[in-house]
Amino acid sequence: MAKLFVDNGANLTAAMRKRYDIGLISLATIWGGIVRFGDEITAAQVIEAQRNGEKVTTSAPSLGEVKQVLEEAIREGHKEIIVITLPAHSSKTFEVITQAASELMEAHKGIRIEVVDGYNVSMAQGFLALKVAELLEQGARFDFVADRARGLRWNNLLIVALATPKFAGEGGRVQALKAMIGSLIKLRPTVVVLPNKKPCTFGSKMTRTTRDAMQRIIDRTKELWRPGARVAVVYAPDVEERAKRLVETLRTELCISENEETPLVEAAAPLLVHAGYGAIGIALAFDEPVKWV
Repeated sequence: MAKLFVDNGANLTAAMRKRYDIGLISLATIWGGIVRFGDEITAAQVIEAQRNGEKVTTSAPSLGEVKQVLEEAIREGHKEIIVITLPAHSSKTFEVITQAASELMEAHKGIRIEVVDGYNVSMAQGFLALKVAELLEQGARFDFVADRARGLRWNNLLIVALATPKFAGEGGRVQALKAMIGSLIKLRPTVVVLPNKKPCTFGSKMTRTTRDAMQRIIDRTKELWRPGARVAVVYAPDVEERAKRLVETLRTELCISENEETPLVEAAAPLLVHAGYGAIGIALAFDEPVKWV
């Protein structure tokens, strides 16, 4: 069976990766002048640093690090590999992994590596990876799975309520938030990440309270919801209880049956560098391309 890899921008939990034997390529998180990967830095450490005014940044993995991870899979006997990455327009991860794949296929004849731009982040990217994993487990052909992944990536989105515009604005991830940094008025922006689009704010005006921001992302989810869709809640660790309540609200208002899962997932450290403390998101995966009006 082909081997599937994701970067940790996909926000898959250890249990999810273990269930399907999904490999991980870690982004770098830089804090205190030290480059850290994977479990070397936690989400809680990121938000603590942010609240203390310490600078935390992220970086794509190096070419050498990616080749080392993929070469291990090749040594294990995997001749077909699929990698699902963060969007190319927001991260150099796709570019680095694509270069690594090209060099490895040149060095190891008969090896095939498909690198798929996931077109989204967090569990919106993660849901794509899980669908690919399910197809591989079912024995689908490698070419079919890679093509299917490129089709399915148009079907997912992420809606986020931010506690502050500071981190998304400073990092340039959401251009509209740059002007709000330093404002005397506390704002709680709501942001959407659509397939292959840079994050942008939505709503006729900025919300000023957490309650209003949360209600906005709930209302938008209800408008978009269709039977058969998948939903997950992603959260910063300082708002875990609020995230749990959001899961219960969504399950009730969307009439999700008892046998359907609604994953509750702590945001990966690199994602919180740009979302900031207090952030909560709703990831949605549909059976057809997203229609955002």
